[in-house]
Amino acid sequence: MARYSTLRALLAHCAADGLVTAQLDVETAFLNGDLEEEIYIRQPQGYERGDTAKVCLLKKALYGLKQAARAWNKNLEDVLIKAGFRPTDADPCLYVGTVAGDKVSILVYVDDLLVAAKSAKRVDAGKRVILVAFMARDMSAPTYFLGMHIERDRGTGALRLSQHQYASNLL
Repeated sequence: MARYSTLRALLAHCAADGLVTAQLDVETAFLNGDLEEEIYIRQPQGYERGDTAKVCLLKKALYGLKQAARAWNKNLEDVLIKAGFRPTDADPCLYVGTVAGDKVSILVYVDDLLVAAKSAKRVDAGKRVILVAFMARDMSAPTYFLGMHIERDRGTGALRLSQHQYASNLL
């Protein structure tokens, strides 16, 4: 999972250099993971076929499996690496790649992704890598990511982060 310090550093870089950002939310992310182990489950109640003592061999991860998060992350990493992105040394959840000569960054937090690049065209190219491989919702410019509210004024170049919802919940 991405670190708060990585998110703040990436957003500071975006504000300083005028980078365009976008957010994606991968739908049913854990169901996209391929299992490396053989895992059997009992037949779900109401969906039994034949003998109720028979079990089902899982081919894909399911929510609730201990392996589901790792399987999803491995699948996502494989897709990003195949597209030419590499995890950074500072944070393995921050992937950097080159699209048409421009740097594109993708920050991963479980099933939420933040894409940043110099132009909207390059951001779209970064999003396309994800959208081709997975069902994902394009949430356009980020307003809430990793528990932080993000307000951006592109005219002045200002970017404000707040955690007022977190603070309210604590109170």
